[in-house]
Amino acid sequence: MSRSKNEEWALYAKSFLDRTRLALSSKAEHYQHILQPSAEYLGSLFSVDKWAVNIFTEEIIRAGSAASLSTLLNRLDPVLRKVAHLGSWQVISPVEVAGYIVVVDELLAVQNISYNRPTIVVAKSVKGEEEIPDGTVAVLTPDMPDVLSHVSVRARNSKVCFATCFDPNILSDLKQNEGKLFHLRPTSADVVYSEINESELPGGSSQSLKEDQSSVSVTLVRKQFNGRYAISAEEFTSDMVGAKSRNISYLRGKVPSWVGIPTSVALPFGVFEKVLSDDSNKAVADELCILKTKLSGGDFSALGEIRKTVLQLAAPPQLVQELKGKMLESGLPWPGNEGEQRWQQAWMAIKKVWASK
Repeated sequence: MSRSKNEEWALYAKSFLDRTRLALSSKAEHYQHILQPSAEYLGSLFSVDKWAVNIFTEEIIRAGSAASLSTLLNRLDPVLRKVAHLGSWQVISPVEVAGYIVVVDELLAVQNISYNRPTIVVAKSVKGEEEIPDGTVAVLTPDMPDVLSHVSVRARNSKVCFATCFDPNILSDLKQNEGKLFHLRPTSADVVYSEINESELPGGSSQSLKEDQSSVSVTLVRKQFNGRYAISAEEFTSDMVGAKSRNISYLRGKVPSWVGIPTSVALPFGVFEKVLSDDSNKAVADELCILKTKLSGGDFSALGEIRKTVLQLAAPPQLVQELKGKMLESGLPWPGNEGEQRWQQAWMAIKKVWASK
């Protein structure tokens, strides 16, 4: 593909690289959950130094072949980004934060510092073995430590935003704003940043913030049942489904043919309430009213009972008929064709989504 002088080969390769990186991150987190508790337990019994216990699982991971693969990915990533004309960021730990910008040459030089306010560290050098300073909410760097490095694992576990920036102009802009309060909103491939006021800092208690809160009112509008139990992707609108569903519909015809878009149908807003009001579910509705009263009185154990009660809902025949029609019309297999048990499993999955609301 690379010989065809078509840049799509780089996109293919980059997507494979990203999936491999995600698999490495997932495997690292899996080992962290499996091995680290035992390491901490045994470490306390044998009086092992705390620093050694803390990095036990990380060292096990880095001693394996995954570390070599992670290093190779780091060498390939900038090349593929350049060929495919991709974005300026590689987001390792996507966490939305706000903090004051501090510029340093090396993260190592400040790893033992404790910041007394939320801090965004812009570091020229991050090797991967450093600790993240206390009070740090984000680390931005032109360096690219691999996803299995100590600092990457620490950032994900501590919910600290961590990203590599490949654009020197963006880094220069951030450095020129040292000491100012900025908001970072990372996506899978970008970091949107902007200067904010102290009153916009989460947890702020300034007088202006209090005044804003007292003068602003928020009105929530409940979505109404539109008369249809099921709709196809072509019928998705903001009055019927959420943004994620609409984005799937929006992408059709706007991405290259080799990018597959999931075929989908949806139960639009209001279907749960309509099903609950059906005569066949009167007993369930009555029980939910009783449980909601208990919950309003402060009995939070009622939440679990509410979820269990929602799972007792029966599917109205019209819902089954419309959903089956829309699925077959969209080229999706109908679960009921594999037997009644298969449909009941699908219906239970729908109810579990409703119960999680």
